[in-house]
Amino acid sequence: MKKIVLIMSVLALVACGKQSTDNTQEITERKVLVTKTQVCELPFRIPAQLRGKQDIAILPQVSGALVEVLVEEGQRVKKGQPLFRIDATAYQAAYDNARGAVLRAEVAVNTEQLEVEAKKVLLDKNIISEHEYKVQENNLRIAQATLEEAKGALSHAQNDLNHTTVVAPNTGVVGTITYKQGSLVSPDMAQPLTIVSDNSMIYAYASLAEQSYMVLLKEYGSKDSIIAQLPDMHLILAEGSTFPHSGRLETISGVIDKTTGAISIRIAFPNPEGKLSAGGSAQVEFVYSFDGIVIPRKATFDIQDKTYCYVATQQDSVYTVSSKMIDVMRLNETEFAVDGLNDGEVVVIEGVKKLVNGQQIEPIWN
Repeated sequence: MKKIVLIMSVLALVACGKQSTDNTQEITERKVLVTKTQVCELPFRIPAQLRGKQDIAILPQVSGALVEVLVEEGQRVKKGQPLFRIDATAYQAAYDNARGAVLRAEVAVNTEQLEVEAKKVLLDKNIISEHEYKVQENNLRIAQATLEEAKGALSHAQNDLNHTTVVAPNTGVVGTITYKQGSLVSPDMAQPLTIVSDNSMIYAYASLAEQSYMVLLKEYGSKDSIIAQLPDMHLILAEGSTFPHSGRLETISGVIDKTTGAISIRIAFPNPEGKLSAGGSAQVEFVYSFDGIVIPRKATFDIQDKTYCYVATQQDSVYTVSSKMIDVMRLNETEFAVDGLNDGEVVVIEGVKKLVNGQQIEPIWN
């Protein structure tokens, strides 16, 4: 029995010795980098809708049959150039009648004016009473009022007759022509005859994510400063080519959309060759440059929605790691720009998921 106890005691001592050996901390090799502030470039590429500088819907001002279409879709027109003609027969007749009414009213005024002059002579000779003379003056005023009404009706008829020829309100490009020759048109119809777009300048309307807007606001200080200082923007067309003319940010909406969490912006692009068309889609691209510290994305890890990295500190000849919470901004697929680190810190850039606080490493300098 004593022999068995002795054997068990020896085995226990051996086991304790083995456990003590296993607890000895093993120093592992890890790649590291020394942080240094550098110029960071954060690219933005956001979808945009293109609109002309001035898109005007062409609606008729009078009703009637469309008797002539004078332009074609895609044609460039000048301000005042005729686009459509509406049947003018009824409006010409109304104009002629109104013009005749004016002529008749002018004759009536002249007649009443002669009567006033004649009765004035008789009044001066005390042949008629002043009352009779005043009545004649009133007749003249009535004739004059009738003339003014007739002139107003003539002006209205003239406007209606003029509006039977629909002209371009601005210089631009004719869009889709909705109604063809022979169609009945009116001022209250649902769709315009067409849209004339001034494409000398194209506006790209886009939505900037709230987080991206806050990044720019933090850098530039105010909305006006963003507009004034943000670099020129570029337009990536639908087929992937880059539009040759750069654009400038012109406006930033003052309201963040609650549904999308984005803020609307407008960028103006010169379009001297007319290559861009209103209604198209594209992508707006610009690069935001700032000073910052860059580390690989693989150097970070997340715990409960917070991001950390391991910083190694040297004591004597030993490097010990400790986690440090950081704020990150994605630069590209492999790199983060970081807030929360200082120049000269040693950051572990590989195998971070296998490390724990207080672990010792052998740095491999990157």
